[in-house]
Amino acid sequence: MPEPIKLTEQSIKGAKLNDGKRAYYRVAGNRGQPMPGLYLEVTEAGKKIFRFRHNGRKMKIGEGHRNLKIVSERFWELRHAVDSGRDPWVERIAERNKHNDMTVRELGVRFMQSRPNPGSKPRRDEQNKLNNRIYPAFGDRPANQVTAVDIRDLRDEIGKHAPTQANRILALISSMYNWGRAELLVSVNPAEGLRKLNELNRSRHLENHEIKRLWSLLTDKKQSSAVRLRRIAIQIALITGQRRGEIAKVKRSHLNLNEDKPYWLIPKENSKNDEPHIVPLASWAAELFKSAMTIGDK
Repeated sequence: MPEPIKLTEQSIKGAKLNDGKRAYYRVAGNRGQPMPGLYLEVTEAGKKIFRFRHNGRKMKIGEGHRNLKIVSERFWELRHAVDSGRDPWVERIAERNKHNDMTVRELGVRFMQSRPNPGSKPRRDEQNKLNNRIYPAFGDRPANQVTAVDIRDLRDEIGKHAPTQANRILALISSMYNWGRAELLVSVNPAEGLRKLNELNRSRHLENHEIKRLWSLLTDKKQSSAVRLRRIAIQIALITGQRRGEIAKVKRSHLNLNEDKPYWLIPKENSKNDEPHIVPLASWAAELFKSAMTIGDK
């Protein structure tokens, strides 16, 4: 067993496998104070899982390196329970038995609370799917009463116009129910075994003559400021290959246009993978950004 590591984002993020295999670390407080019974498990898939152990039993209390305050609070609750002579495992089972009739919405709330990296773009996307698609369909129904037919019908309804979105929602429902089953909150996963829909091919590319034609239409400057900004955004997308949403959120502070090698910094909150990204800019792109800055105020 390696030496204890501190409960800090830097230390947890830096915890490594043991010669390529699953590793276990004892965890101490952020100042090195003992936290008896708290362990970190690093899996081959790169997951960081916190577990509380006592008398040969263990309980998962968190995952990831960003929600450490919640991990600490859960640990001290369990530690206090054990030191007071209570059995948190028995209490947990009793608490779960109260939720046999929990609704899909209640299951979704608890599922999202368990997810790593709260507030990140993937988590926001999941929450939007729950709010806009899953809860309106059967959010107020008991989770154990939702059937495979219910989920199939939701998949097919969304899939009429958005098969890719339907598949993502199907996967989210399945993940939520798998988590609920592992936590003894639901008995089955009604989405298990449902097939994915065939997704539309999005490999269409513009031919050279199409790009030339489009570019010529975009260079007409006899337009309002708003239209000119939209046209510049399309030109920047053509040159850099970046997403429309990322271009729409660019600010002056993200750009360095005065160096020999200009670049655009996309902050993590604007990027699809929730990681910061530097985009080197060709001279054309730099000039387009400068033109946009003479029009816009951001």
